[in-house]
Amino acid sequence: MIPKEELNKWARELDVRIVAIQGQIGSLQKELTDLQRKRAAIEDLTGNGTGSLSKDKPALALGGSELPPSAAGKVAERISKHAPYMDYWPAILKVLVEMEGKGHLDDILPRVKQKMEAKGLLGPIDYEDVPSGAEERWRNTARWQRKAMADRGLLRVGSPRGIWEITDEGRAWLQKNTR
Repeated sequence: MIPKEELNKWARELDVRIVAIQGQIGSLQKELTDLQRKRAAIEDLTGNGTGSLSKDKPALALGGSELPPSAAGKVAERISKHAPYMDYWPAILKVLVEMEGKGHLDDILPRVKQKMEAKGLLGPIDYEDVPSGAEERWRNTARWQRKAMADRGLLRVGSPRGIWEITDEGRAWLQKNTR
């Protein structure tokens, strides 16, 4: 049998590695959010919301070449008028906590919008329809962020269609990442 002291030492070493990896994940998530915002701004400028830009120009989509200065300025301008993707996470999770852990998207999304507007997070671009014309960008982005949060374990996967449910991991993330 392994001595308890040795097990405790291994546990502390694992804790250090876990914290380090969590920090790396946070940094990567911020970088991913920035890249997604830039990608969305480029799609806004081209009117191409189908994701085919990366097929047509893979080097550009992967950051392999620089945008011409005139396009770079337009992209930066669009990004500044658009809510960062990660700003949706606390709003969605807070609404779910307020709703006792779950709710229907038709009840959740107006409350998410209200929270984000109260903090001044939504920009002019967020109120525009997505290229398909199906819905406003903020609503579409909130639904995509719901999927990203479910993929990360913050929301329950497998809930009935239209029902969003926070997980224990989602509650922990909210507590850790909000004041």
